Amino acid sequence: MTKVPLLLLSVAASMTSGLTTTEYQITSAEALAAHTTLGAQLVLLDTASSDGNWTYAKTLFQQTVATAHGQPISLENIGRLHQQGSDVDLFVSYYGTADYASTFVNAAITNTAPFDGALTDKMRAELTMKGVVLQSVTMGALNTLRTSIDKCVAKVDVGNANGAPSYVDLAWALFSAKQSQIALGEKRCPQFNTCLPNDQTLPPQSSKSIVNNVLLGLFHQARKNAQDGQCWALQNNVELIAAQLTIPVIQGMLREAYEVDPSADGVADGLVEVCEGWGFAAAVLPRIARCNATAGTIVNENMNTVSFITSTPAGSKGVYMKDGFQTVVDAVENTFACLGITCQEVKAMVAKGTSHPLWQSCRLELNNKDNNQMSISKEEYETWRQIGIAFIVISIALTGLLCFSMFCSDDRKHQQGRGRRQSRGASDLCAAPRAEPENLELHEALQVGTLEVTVEGRE
Repeated sequence: MTKVPLLLLSVAASMTSGLTTTEYQITSAEALAAHTTLGAQLVLLDTASSDGNWTYAKTLFQQTVATAHGQPISLENIGRLHQQGSDVDLFVSYYGTADYASTFVNAAITNTAPFDGALTDKMRAELTMKGVVLQSVTMGALNTLRTSIDKCVAKVDVGNANGAPSYVDLAWALFSAKQSQIALGEKRCPQFNTCLPNDQTLPPQSSKSIVNNVLLGLFHQARKNAQDGQCWALQNNVELIAAQLTIPVIQGMLREAYEVDPSADGVADGLVEVCEGWGFAAAVLPRIARCNATAGTIVNENMNTVSFITSTPAGSKGVYMKDGFQTVVDAVENTFACLGITCQEVKAMVAKGTSHPLWQSCRLELNNKDNNQMSISKEEYETWRQIGIAFIVISIALTGLLCFSMFCSDDRKHQQGRGRRQSRGASDLCAAPRAEPENLELHEALQVGTLEVTVEGRE
C-alpha cells in the first residue's frame, strides 16, 4: 500500500480545525451512549484490576453496558460485534478460536491456564487492560467499520440511525472512549517523537498525537463517504484506518522489547514489563505473521509471556528477548510496507526529555537503499559504457566499409574507361572476375544496400 503521511496529516488538519478528538460530533444517539458508558466501564475495570479486585473485574468484563443496532455490548463481546471481515478472520485463524480476545483476558483475570497461577496482580492488570482495549474494543471498532461498507453497498437506510454513517459513528465511539486506544496514541507520541509540533497543534485541549489527528480526519472522511454512498472511497478509508491503528500498538511493543533487553541498555528488569510487551504483541502478531511468517515467529518466540512466567523460578525456561531487541525490531520493521505504515510514522523511542532516538529506525531499509543506489549506479555506468563502446566500434566498421566500397567503385569505373585490366597492383582487390553489368551504378548501390542490411542484422 502506498502511503503519503503528510497528505493524510494535512487532510486531518483541514477537517478537524477547531475540533478535539472527543468532538467528532457523533450524530447517532446509540453511538454516543456507547461512547460514554464504555469509557466509564473501562475506567472501572482499570481501577478494579489495579486494586486486585478480580471478582469485580470479571463482572465488569462480562456486564452489558450498552446496546447498538439491536446488539448488547459488553467489554467481553464487543470484539465479536458485527463479527465479520478480513480483520477478525485473520485473528480467529491465527489464534484458532472466535473467542480469542475473551480467552486472553479471562486467563489474566482468573490467573488460570496458560498462566496457572503464576501471574502477580500487576501482571494480571497489564494483560487484562491491554487485552480488553487492544484486542476486544479495537476489533469491535474495525468490525463495525466493515459493516458500514456492507450497509453502504446495500444502500440500507443511508440517512438514518441504522444506515452506514451510524456504523462509522459507533466505530469512532469505541475507538475514542475514555481509556480506549485513543489514549495510547497520546501516550506514545512524546515517547516516539510523533506529536504535532507546537505551532501545528490544534487548540490546547486537542490531541497532540499525529496518528490520532490522522485517524480523526479519516473517520470524518469515512462518514462523509457513507453519507454520500461512495462505497469504494469508504472502503479505502477503512483500510487506512486499520493500518493507522497498528502504529501506537507497535510502538508500545517495541518500547517494552527495548526496555527488557539488557543488551539494549533497557531500564526495566521485571516480568511486569514482559507482560506489557506481550499485551501489545498479541494485539498485532497475526498481522505481522500474515505479512512475514518468519517475523511472526521471531516476535512470538521473543515476546510470548507464557514460557517465561510459568517456569519455576520465573524465567528459568529461557532468557526473555533471546534473540535480542535488534533482531525483533528488524523483523517487525520489515513488515511495515505490508502493514500499510512507514518508518516515519512509527519512528524509534527517544531518550526521556530529549529528541535523541534510542535506536536507528529501519536501519536495514536505509542500508539496503544505500546499497541498491550504489549498485544501480554501477550497473547503469557499465551498461552505458558498453553501449558507447559498441557504438564506436560499429561506427568505425561502417565507415571503413563505406570507404572501401567507394574506393572499389571508383577503381572499377577507371578500369572500364581504360578497357583493360592492370596486370597487378592495389586495384586488383576491386577488379571483378566477370564482365561488368550494364547498369554498374545500380549494381553498386545494391551491393552497398545489402552490406548495410547485413551489418544491421548482426548488430
